[in-house]
Formats: sequence, C-alpha cells, structure tokens
Amino acid sequence: MSEAAPSIAAPEPGSPTELAAFRALQSRLPDLFRKVFPDPRAPRTVVIIPSLSLDQDVMARVTGAHHYEERMLCMLMLLKLPRTRIVYVTSQPVSEEIIDYYLHLLPGIPATHARQRLTLFSCAVSTSKCNSDDRRHGGA
Repeated sequence: MSEAAPSIAAPEPGSPTELAAFRALQSRLPDLFRKVFPDPRAPRTVVIIPSLSLDQDVMARVTGAHHYEERMLCMLMLLKLPRTRIVYVTSQPVSEEIIDYYLHLLPGIPATHARQRLTLFSCAVSTSKCNSDDRRHGGA
C-alpha cells in the first residue's frame, strides 16, 4: 500500500511569502553552480536534449509546440565557460536569429567564439535521421 505524498500549500503568487521563498532559492544557486562546475576552465561537453512528454496527437493541436524545445536555450549561457562545448538536439531547426540572440547575451565572449563550440542537431520528427548544421559549429 502506498502513501499519498503530503500536500504542500503553495504561497499566493506574488505574495511576500512567495517572493521570500524565491529569494532563498535563488541565493543557493551560486553555490550549486560552483559545486557542479568546480573548475570553470576544465574541458567539458554538455549535451542538451529538451524533451516533451506529450502524445503526438496532442502536440499537433498545440500552436507553436516546437518552440517548447527552445526553453532550454538558456543553457547556451554555459558557453561563457571557455572550454565548454555544447551539443543541442532538437526536433526542428532553431532559427538562426534566436541562436544569435542567445550567443550575444554571453558577457565578454565573442559570439563567433561561442558558435565554434556549439553543435546543433535537428532531428526530423517523422524520421529517425538527425542532421547536423555544419554552419553553426564550424564543421568540427
């Protein structure tokens, strides 16, 4: 017999309690980042595969559903670590303008340098074939 998970009352959105909880959570992030990435100069490859766990029929009815994969583009900020490479896999190609937008957000990192360390793979939903866009990762 399994026990039901205890119910946790969420604070009212925008309330002082919710804002305080957010600030407390946010204050823990720098230490967590240093724990996960103790040496910012260490070489690493990060593979990002955004997933959607919705039935294909449901996905077909959601306008702009393919944009949900773009939520993980925030992970491109890891390219601020100089020896980090990222492999980003999506079901549909991501717009060049969107990629450029994120790369230009990197503080003190030329977008061209970051782009050389970024590999984008687009997998067609209707096939099992993945295509790499060589223009986006320098053909490496």
